[in-house]
Amino acid sequence: MRTLLVIAFLSLLGSCGRKGDSTFPARKDLTQAVYASGKIYPVNDYKVFAKLPGYVEKIHVRVGDSVKVGQTLITIRSEVSGKNVEMARNQYELAMKNAGEGSPLLIALQQDVASARTKYELDSANYQRFANLEKENATSKLQLEQARTQFDISKQLWLKAKSNYTATRDRLNTELENARLQFEAQSSNQGDYIIASVVNGRVYDI
Repeated sequence: MRTLLVIAFLSLLGSCGRKGDSTFPARKDLTQAVYASGKIYPVNDYKVFAKLPGYVEKIHVRVGDSVKVGQTLITIRSEVSGKNVEMARNQYELAMKNAGEGSPLLIALQQDVASARTKYELDSANYQRFANLEKENATSKLQLEQARTQFDISKQLWLKAKSNYTATRDRLNTELENARLQFEAQSSNQGDYIIASVVNGRVYDI
């Protein structure tokens, strides 16, 4: 009985004396990759837009191209703008014709002034003749009054013709100036259909 107990005790001591598997902490750097979709832009970026409506006719650059100040980026097409320019040009040309030295309208009015002046001068001379005759009792007062009336009418018609010519000339000159400004405004709008770069840089997106 004692022998068995000793063996059992020794066996127990032997079991407690064996080293088992041990776990020790270890420090390592963790690396984790994160993926996301997007685009990278520089700090000083800007977007370009057309000032007026239209259709993109041509794109002159590609993504990644380097551009300089004033370089054309995009050309916009607008049929309405082209027609407006053509209409403004026609109005301007017509206004120049009407207000120019060879203007048919002004020439006709000048002729009216000349005719009215000739009539006024004749009636003035005729009235003066009757006035002299009346002093010599060589004509009646009725004939003198008729000559004076005709003289007054001719004078008013002459002054009216001159006033009409001056007013028409001034109006045509004003119309000419307005047509010129309108044509220049419509023509300058054509430049808004050409989008150019305002900085030296690179194209990042279209």
